[in-house]
Amino acid sequence: MLAEILHRIAGMERKEQKYRIRPSMASPEILELDHKGRCKRQMVYGALDFPSTNMSDRFIMTMDDSSWHEELTADWVRKTTFSLRDSQMEIDCGYFGKGKIDGILTDMLGKDYLYEHKALNHFSFNKFDSDKELPIDYIVQCCVYLNQELATYDINQALLLVKNKNTAQYLEFLIEYDKEKDIVIILYRQDSIDQKKIDLNIEIADILKRTREKFEFVETCKNEKRLPKRDYDISDWQCSYCNFKGACWQDYEQEFKELKGDIELSNDIEERLAYYLELGLHLKNQKKEQDEIKDQIKAIMQEKDAKMATTERYAIVRSLIKSKRIDQDLIPPELLAGFQTESLSERLSIRLRKEVK
Repeated sequence: MLAEILHRIAGMERKEQKYRIRPSMASPEILELDHKGRCKRQMVYGALDFPSTNMSDRFIMTMDDSSWHEELTADWVRKTTFSLRDSQMEIDCGYFGKGKIDGILTDMLGKDYLYEHKALNHFSFNKFDSDKELPIDYIVQCCVYLNQELATYDINQALLLVKNKNTAQYLEFLIEYDKEKDIVIILYRQDSIDQKKIDLNIEIADILKRTREKFEFVETCKNEKRLPKRDYDISDWQCSYCNFKGACWQDYEQEFKELKGDIELSNDIEERLAYYLELGLHLKNQKKEQDEIKDQIKAIMQEKDAKMATTERYAIVRSLIKSKRIDQDLIPPELLAGFQTESLSERLSIRLRKEVK
């Protein structure tokens, strides 16, 4: 009944958002932190008004869900001793367009902070929770707002609150922006689960300068009607969720055929190539050794007719796993063909040249 129509209704409510320079699109490249940010090619597609073809009805509902999580969190914040006001106040950010802040937060001592809230799915949240990445784009959005006067408030710090929509876990980042030097400092990260506060003190220079340069590059490509190179590979998750995946990769097989087939690289890379092959050999040998030891332990357990055993330091458990799989041999070929899809991925192979001894 409802399950079959709700996502469709969300799709019918979909509104195509035109590309424009705005704070929420800020996504500079921070090479020293290995952050490429939003794909420039994706941004150019948007600037050229290409239609998006890779956004499901369920994804529309997920995005709508994020705004409700913001309201829920704001309601909880207002029950604390902190004051939250001016939610959705519009800010004119000059070159970076107009945006709406999530609010101004005031602590018990009367100090004001810019307040920004983001609600993410479990996958996206874990990238920031596991120390793999920093929420650079959200931090830059805060800097864009802090660069303005923020009405009558004298504010140079922002509290970025990131919520896991699946678990209601929060991560808090306190950032400080020096508008004169265009430097942001990510002071700390705190987890709502264990209350652990980790001092980061990560400094990023020229943060808005780099952000503007990326926007300017996109505008140049737009005016020249030129698509830049892709920032990600077809197998990267960024491409999987990109609105323009179909248009971007539709001719890639032909592009790949036309790539150069015989070029000479500098010998400077040879040390890395040799190390890559050496690591592969070590991993192969280690896996073989691991499998041999596992077989030896299983043999001991089988000899003892045991499914559980312990030593002074370890516990050993033999488990019987029942799994299901689709046996394609039982499916008529004409029926199986109707459910098969093709996908592209790139594979890198490295070998020692035959003429090298």
